[in-house]
Amino acid sequence: MLHRLKKLAPLAVIAIFMGALWLLSKELKHYDIHEIRSAVAHIPAWRLWAAAELTVFNYLVLIGYDYLAIRAIHHPLPLGKISLASFTGFVTSYNFGALLGGTSVRYRLYSAWGLSAVEILQLIIMLGTTYWIGVFALAGIVFILQPFPIPASLHFPFENVQPVGYILLAIAVGYVMLPLIRRSPIVIKGIKIELPKTGMTVLQLAVSAADLVIASATLYMILAPELSVSFGEFLGVYLLATVIVVLSHVPGGVGVFELVILSLVASQSSATILAGLLVFRVIYYLIPLFVALIMLALHELFLNRAIATRLVSETTHWSSALAPLILSWCTMLAGAVLLLSGATPIVTGRLSSLQDAIPLVLVEVSHIISSVTGAALLVLAPGLQQRSNSALSWVTLLSGLGIIVSLLKGFDYEETVLLSIIFFALLASRNQFSHRGSRLGHSFNLGWSSTIFAIIICSIWLGLFAYQSVDYSNELWWTFTYEGNASRFLRASIGVVIFLLIFAFSKWKSHHGPLGSK
Repeated sequence: MLHRLKKLAPLAVIAIFMGALWLLSKELKHYDIHEIRSAVAHIPAWRLWAAAELTVFNYLVLIGYDYLAIRAIHHPLPLGKISLASFTGFVTSYNFGALLGGTSVRYRLYSAWGLSAVEILQLIIMLGTTYWIGVFALAGIVFILQPFPIPASLHFPFENVQPVGYILLAIAVGYVMLPLIRRSPIVIKGIKIELPKTGMTVLQLAVSAADLVIASATLYMILAPELSVSFGEFLGVYLLATVIVVLSHVPGGVGVFELVILSLVASQSSATILAGLLVFRVIYYLIPLFVALIMLALHELFLNRAIATRLVSETTHWSSALAPLILSWCTMLAGAVLLLSGATPIVTGRLSSLQDAIPLVLVEVSHIISSVTGAALLVLAPGLQQRSNSALSWVTLLSGLGIIVSLLKGFDYEETVLLSIIFFALLASRNQFSHRGSRLGHSFNLGWSSTIFAIIICSIWLGLFAYQSVDYSNELWWTFTYEGNASRFLRASIGVVIFLLIFAFSKWKSHHGPLGSK
């Protein structure tokens, strides 16, 4: 029974994600993408810098999670290594989910630094406990002191969150009291988990509470001019949104987090709130992800500097394990960027230059190729993690193609820079991809499959939202103009769907063999 429930879990995640996008569409149906772009441009620069500074401070506080966990299992790991594992672990977890991102990074780093599998498991449990007990304690206090109403559309048994606050606070108090009641370790499947002492518990609460307060303050700094609530009330909404995101298991909480904030925060314009949420994702999620990937790459070079000077192609075990993982994430990110870019209009300021420099036929063809390339990068990304030599070749080729079509379809130099970095990183790491076989030979676990599906659905939803004011007609499919963004989105979407169907059929055929062979 439990095995069947595990198989159904990804379906539940996908259902939650699609439901959130549907509700988000209803919330934003009266706004268009140009209004959101304008709202982003009007956010004061000083607020963006203040949010960036709070983000840096927040990630410094996050180190406390790993530091306390390492000290709880009595391992003498230095603070520098703990900091690297904490920052990269949290960043990848926020962007790709705990299982696909944070846990994988922490396991590879901590195991390379001498921690056993049991110690890493204890550490992961300690991290989760620290986070949740802090959420329960802080949310309990905020919900009791600053209760906010729960919309009737959510069909909760309470009118406001105050009763929930008492329950959460009781759980947190019970955890603090547990070491006084039970002193012997808890044994789970032969693994002993020691209960933290009271002093450690207090530190756990302090780190988690500080993390949540600073993170919410970062978003509040961006949204403050548009809000009619105090920071205390907003903190409660942020905590509820964060808990729902974690429980939903949707990668990055895309759609879910935005929906909760938009539903519970009073504002004159949902478009300006969504604009602030998008900026928050860039500052708090994407920029730290870029920094984390650079840090992991530099650390890898540092570990292998002696080997590099002797021009030896073999790398250490840690390097060969981590580099494919990083490149697979970067490839998935590049695929998502190409798909999302293909679903949105060409930047207005670049349109006139595009008309003067690029023939319309090249713009149209490049737009379709760019979106299909994005979809191809998504399905090939898991192959890089599995060190498939064939996947490496195809991703390298597609990255080079993406560089060209990104410029031709709208002078999208941002995408060109990202793809160029990935292209040269793949060339530099080609010796680490030794598994030969068909390009379809790599497997897809539940995490990869649900993430890929979520990105595809998100790109289609974004396109439908961006062009909701355009009346659909059959003529749209055959409209070819520089201003025909909606037409290009429709054609590109069909191209992506056809590619994915062909890929799925080829994957099925390679797994089951030729028709009639059995």
